[in-house]
Amino acid sequence: MTKDRIVGWDIFRILQIFPMVYLHTLEGFWAMDHEHIGYFSSGLFSLAYFYSHSFSTGGLNLVAISFFIIGIKPHTINKLKYLIPLLCIGILCLNIFYAFFYTGSAYFEWDIYHYLLLMVCLVYILNKYTSYIKIIFFVSLIGSLVPFWNIDLHIYNNSILEQILIGSCEEEKVGIWFVLPWVFWALLFWSYGVLFKDVKYINKLTNTSNKSFILSAVCVGLFLFFYSSYAYFYYCPVGPSFACYIHRPDFVALLSLLVSLIIIFTIFMNSTVNTVLQKYLYFVSFTKWNTNLGLTYLCHVFLLSISLGYFVPQNYSGTVFVFFVLAQIVAADRLSFLILNIKKRCS
Repeated sequence: MTKDRIVGWDIFRILQIFPMVYLHTLEGFWAMDHEHIGYFSSGLFSLAYFYSHSFSTGGLNLVAISFFIIGIKPHTINKLKYLIPLLCIGILCLNIFYAFFYTGSAYFEWDIYHYLLLMVCLVYILNKYTSYIKIIFFVSLIGSLVPFWNIDLHIYNNSILEQILIGSCEEEKVGIWFVLPWVFWALLFWSYGVLFKDVKYINKLTNTSNKSFILSAVCVGLFLFFYSSYAYFYYCPVGPSFACYIHRPDFVALLSLLVSLIIIFTIFMNSTVNTVLQKYLYFVSFTKWNTNLGLTYLCHVFLLSISLGYFVPQNYSGTVFVFFVLAQIVAADRLSFLILNIKKRCS
C-alpha cells in the first residue's frame, strides 16, 4: 500500500488532525471567543494550545493537499462522485443542527460541506479542460490573494448571498469557507497538481539527490509556513470569530502560507525524502484519517455531537480535555474502519 503513497503527504495531513479536532471541540463546548481559557491551565493543555494554534490553518492545509493529490493523480478524479453522498449527509446534519438550535436566517450556514460539494463539481467539470490548465493556475493564484470582502459590491446586500460569497463577519459572524477567494484556493492546488506532471524542472527537482538543496528547500518551506502562523494565524480566536479570522487573513501571511505549501508538497515528492519517510514512518499511511479522510471526518463530527450532551469539560482538568480530544481522533478512525468493513461484507 505505501509503495503507491507519498508518505510525506500523509504525515503532513495527520499533523493537521489534532489541531482541527481540538479547535472543533472547544467551539462545540464554548459559545464565546476564548471563553475556555479560564478553565484550563495544565502543562499538557498549554502544549496542546501551542501546537493547535501553530497549525490553526489545518483546514486550509487539508483542502490544499487533498486537491493537489487529485490533480497529480488523474485516476482519483473518478472517485470524486463518491464524495457527493458524504457531503450531502454533512449538509443535512448541519441543517438539522441549526434548525434545532436557531430560527430565521441563521438556519442556513454555508460551511465546509457546501464548499467541498461546489469544489468537487467544479473540478470534475474543469478536468475536461486541462488544455487550459496554465490559465486556470495563474487565475487561481491571483484570485486566492484578492481580499474580495474589501470590494464594495451591491450583491452583498443580501445576507444569505453575502454569507456564501464573503462571509457575514461584521454582524452574524457566520459563514466559513465562503466562495471568494477560497474557490480559487482549491483550484490553485488542483491545477498545480495537474501541472506538476508536465513541467520538466519540477520532475528534475523531485528526482535530485542533492541533499543540501533538499535541506535548503525544506528550511525555506518550514520558515514560510511558521512565519505565516506566528505573524497572523496563531492568534486566532477560538469561538464564533474563528472562521472569519482564518478566512479573511492578512495578505502577507496568506502569501507565505501558499508558497510554503507549494514547496512542502513538492519536496515530499523527492524520491530520497520519500524513501527515508517510508522506511521509518510508513505506518502513518495506514490510518483512516489518511486513506478515508472524508468518512473519518464525518465520524469525528458525529462523535463530537453525541458527546456534547454527556461530557462537561468544565468539570475536568485541561489534561483530561486533551485526552478527550485524542480519544475522539482514535475513535473516529476506528469507527470509519468499522463502517468500511461492514460495507465490504455487505457488497
